[in-house]
Amino acid sequence: MTNKVSDNRGLICGFILNEQAPVEHLLWDAASQAFTNKATMWLHFNLVDSRARNWIAKCDRIPELARETLLSNSSRISLETVENGIVGVLGDLHYEFSDDPDELGLLQVYIDDTFIITGRTHPLKVIDRMRRELMDGECVETPIHLLVHLLEHVTEIFSTETIFLNDKVDNIEDGILKEWLQGEAGELGRLRRLLVRLRRHVSAEHNALFYVSKRMPSWCSESDLLLLQQAIERLDS
Repeated sequence: MTNKVSDNRGLICGFILNEQAPVEHLLWDAASQAFTNKATMWLHFNLVDSRARNWIAKCDRIPELARETLLSNSSRISLETVENGIVGVLGDLHYEFSDDPDELGLLQVYIDDTFIITGRTHPLKVIDRMRRELMDGECVETPIHLLVHLLEHVTEIFSTETIFLNDKVDNIEDGILKEWLQGEAGELGRLRRLLVRLRRHVSAEHNALFYVSKRMPSWCSESDLLLLQQAIERLDS
């Protein structure tokens, strides 16, 4: 089964979310039909593709303010409630993240009680991992559960990268102190600046999620809210 964006009208992946069963992977025609029938689902778009942007711009199931946010070029991580949903920008890493501050990625997201729409302009690490897990048979029941999965992966990946970078900093500092390394001050400074950027990236994500968790729409159940709050706490740690 092909998953080429060029054959899928800007849709990178689409899934019907099923309770206690593996999600159903869909290409564009089936995903569009399922969306029309108001199935519980996740649609993830390539926002560089004009067809994806046109579809989002014309989708009247998404509030107008949310459509504007999804299609904006905002680089600020934030979330807000709008009508019956949640919309904003979350942080990720570029798929091929290689210790470059310019490779901190952004994900546009809209969530309501029946679907979650996400979009990106550059391949992202966390989202790709989620896509592959769902295609391998992961069970996800609701859009909030999918958001919780997203936060769990964000926590894991950012923790791994931070530990790796801290270890590199420690090794360089040890080498300088023991006079094994010469001329590494520039690299040490670069890594420290990157760690600061990562910390700000995660801090902004936490603040945005904490803010919106206090203003969740009425369709968010107490059990789902508890799962979300626990995921936010893990991210904070």
